[in-house]
Amino acid sequence: MKARIQNRLDDEVKTRLRKRIAEILLRESEAGNGDVHPVFHNLLQLLDDKENCRLLLKAADLYQKNHQYIKARQGYKNVLDDIKRINDDGVRELFTKAAIGYSTAIMVSGAFETQEVHGDANVAVLALNEARTKAEQSGDQNAQAIIELQLATMKLLLGKHECAQSHFNRGLSMADGIQDPEIRQEVNTLSTFFLFWQHRFLEIIANYEKFVSDEGKSEVEKYPENRSPLFMGAVLGRERGPIATSPWAVH
Repeated sequence: MKARIQNRLDDEVKTRLRKRIAEILLRESEAGNGDVHPVFHNLLQLLDDKENCRLLLKAADLYQKNHQYIKARQGYKNVLDDIKRINDDGVRELFTKAAIGYSTAIMVSGAFETQEVHGDANVAVLALNEARTKAEQSGDQNAQAIIELQLATMKLLLGKHECAQSHFNRGLSMADGIQDPEIRQEVNTLSTFFLFWQHRFLEIIANYEKFVSDEGKSEVEKYPENRSPLFMGAVLGRERGPIATSPWAVH
């Protein structure tokens, strides 16, 4: 019966139904009531278009949120590759989110010394540079600031320290005028990782106090100056979580 019904449907209807099913299952996965894995593989079978890229990006975000960073990287990479084959000006934002997500998945994976991760980091740099160009053309300063900081972390991972510091300085400079609390949180998270990798712990504290919200400042003041190691632990413990649920995730 199932096969007969499927045979009566043309390819366009089948594709539309598969996307609708994927959308429902992704919502279930977001709520913790399903596995994103079968949905992801179903989406890989569909033709490249803007809607399918949006759903793939959402699946990659869910992998990221669940700390499945290898799967997340695969999802973001598929989106980056598929978008290049789509002739639609409306995919700029999707490309930017995928580039940022891909870079973030590399950054939080922890396996920095492998040849595969270094290769992924080079791919991320190319994607971030393209996303930066698109953000500059559209005047999106929020995206430009985050992209600069993402480039800083990738260049640092690749051992290009001077270039990394240049991106970092530009990113922080652009972030000074940003008021959006979610973007400021993302800036704080990225800058924390960048400085931590270089053991610049006092700068982490100063930077955290600069970007932390007014609500969080009362918490910062609880830590006496001679207890900075405890404060560092609290800062890094708080920062590792938000990076997997950044404002650049697809909603």
